[in-house]
Amino acid sequence: MAKRRKYSAEQITQSAILLTEIILANRKPEILDAHLRRVLGELIWKTTEADGKHNTAYWSEAAIACADRRKLVHEHVITKKDLIDQLLAAEPTEAGLILNQAVACIVTTDEHNNLSKHDKTAKGWRRYDLAEVRVVDRRTGKLRGNPAIN
Repeated sequence: MAKRRKYSAEQITQSAILLTEIILANRKPEILDAHLRRVLGELIWKTTEADGKHNTAYWSEAAIACADRRKLVHEHVITKKDLIDQLLAAEPTEAGLILNQAVACIVTTDEHNNLSKHDKTAKGWRRYDLAEVRVVDRRTGKLRGNPAIN
């Protein structure tokens, strides 16, 4: 029997945003940066997994065709590191705006490795364009637009 969800995706996201606001508003010099980054990273995960780890709107074409779920990766379109850096530079009240940018895409392990090569040179969907990862929005069934690469 499938496990029933206790909270909605909206409740999970709102909880993560509120916790992030509280953490950012109560930062103290004694809090280790590594601990702060780890906790913020967990809240980003909670946000991108609000509908379920593999129940995301965006999937690569290769991931859709992949029969082995063990070869799939829940990938952050804007990397967790970049989102954490944005949160640490922001006012606590901006946490929601930043966490709303936390979007996941299911890709294959090979695609994930290829995307990682572009982490330092590109942000967000631009990494996907450079890595030539074709992404389908499963809500519409349409291919996400990949603009011409210069």
